[in-house]
Amino acid sequence: MKISKSKFLFLLSILIAVFFISGKTSAVGGSIYLDHINNYQPGYIPSWVEAGKPLVFHLGVSNNSGGPVLVLRGFFEIYSPNGATWQPIDATWSTALNWNSMFDGGVVAFEYDANGSGADTAHFNSFNILGPGFPNNTSAVAWTITTQVEQSQIGKQICIDSVRSSRGTAWLWLNGFGNLTPSWGGPYCFTVEADCCQGIRGDVNGDGFDSNALDLSFLVDRIFRSGPVPPCALEADLNGDGLSANIGDLTYLIDYIYRSGPPGVSCP
Repeated sequence: MKISKSKFLFLLSILIAVFFISGKTSAVGGSIYLDHINNYQPGYIPSWVEAGKPLVFHLGVSNNSGGPVLVLRGFFEIYSPNGATWQPIDATWSTALNWNSMFDGGVVAFEYDANGSGADTAHFNSFNILGPGFPNNTSAVAWTITTQVEQSQIGKQICIDSVRSSRGTAWLWLNGFGNLTPSWGGPYCFTVEADCCQGIRGDVNGDGFDSNALDLSFLVDRIFRSGPVPPCALEADLNGDGLSANIGDLTYLIDYIYRSGPPGVSCP
C-alpha cells in the first residue's frame, strides 16, 4: 500500500516519539491554549468571528516542567455544533516559534477530512535527537490554523478543540524528566457575526476593552507613524463618518477620554 510523503513523515515522528517516551515517568507543567484569533491582541478571545473574513487561530504552548520539551505535539479539530460550514483549513507552524532551531525534524502539519464540514483535523508533530528542544519557562505561539466562514453561516457557531481523546490519540510531550501531558484550555466556540464591530465603537486596538488611553496611543501610532492597521476598521471609525482611523476619529476619541465627550457611535 502506498502512502504519501506527509503521512510517512507523520508516522515516522510518531514512532520516534514513542521510542523516546516509553518507560518514562510522568511529569506535569505544560499547556496548550488559544492565544488569540486573527490580528487581535494576544490574550483577547472574543465570543464571535466575522463572516467573510479570514479566521486565524493562533495556538500557544507553555513549558514550565523543569526541563526542555523534546517532543512537541498538538492535535486539533475545527467543527460546528450546529451545522456551520467553512473553507478548508490551512495548518502551519507559526513564524513566532523558531522551531527548526529547537527540533531535529519530523515536523508536519497534517490534516484529515479538510473539506470545511463535519470536522477538519490538524496534527502537529516534532521530534528530537540532538536538538535543544522547547525551553523551560517559555511560552510562545507555535501553530496557526486558518479558515473562513461565509456570510451564509451567520448565527451559527464554529469551534476549535483538542482531539487527543476522541480519536484515541495519545497527546504526550517528552521533556528531560519523562512524559508530559499538557493541559488544554478548550473547547473555544465562536458565533458567526456579520461584522467585527460590537456595541459602541472605540476598541481601536482590539484588546476587548472600551475606549481608553491604549486605543488613543494605537490611533496616534497609526496616523502619524504608519503603525499597524486597526484589527476592526469599524471600531476605529469612532465618529461614524465612513472613514476609519483618521484625524477626525482621533479628535473624537480625545474629546471622549479627556473632555467627557460622547462615546463612539453605535456599530451598524
